Amino acid sequence: MATKKVNFSNKNYIEWQIGYDITVDNSEKMKLTTLPDKRFIGSKGKEKALYELSEYLFYFYDMDIISKKEIKYLLDEIKQIDNKKLIENNIDLSVNRFHPIEYVLEGIKFQKSIIQYPLLLYKFSSFEVLVEIVIKEKQYAIVLQPMLYICFPITLLDSEDGSELIGRCAKTNEKAYLTLDKK
Repeated sequence: MATKKVNFSNKNYIEWQIGYDITVDNSEKMKLTTLPDKRFIGSKGKEKALYELSEYLFYFYDMDIISKKEIKYLLDEIKQIDNKKLIENNIDLSVNRFHPIEYVLEGIKFQKSIIQYPLLLYKFSSFEVLVEIVIKEKQYAIVLQPMLYICFPITLLDSEDGSELIGRCAKTNEKAYLTLDKK
């Protein structure tokens, strides 16, 4: 529903497709990163910068929300995972494509096929936050890529002007903010 026509309610939530990193040649997204000088070489040899999720990890470490020991533990855990069990390689998480069948819509003959994408859900027990991982093709490639979405209730947002969001429509070009801290 259009948020400018229908009032926000407790049922509304934000679905944020969060990125991990960006190639430094992506000038539009480079303008958005808060850490343009934090660069590394990615697995395919391209120079990259921290972006969204990687930025938050950097700041969480900087604010002592996550420790170096915890990061090292996670890295060690990741290194132990068999490559075949990684999300994009896991046979149980394959994209299923069904053979096309004839389909008539308003007198026009089409070929209809169905594609099923795996969806993994994880709910944080102490928060009203849900993580979704959808396995889909990359936008310009055949390779599969897990896409990460963070879903959280609108009640976790603070409006720009401090006004309550629930019970009213969105204002033109309005922004709201999610505070990420030790809580």
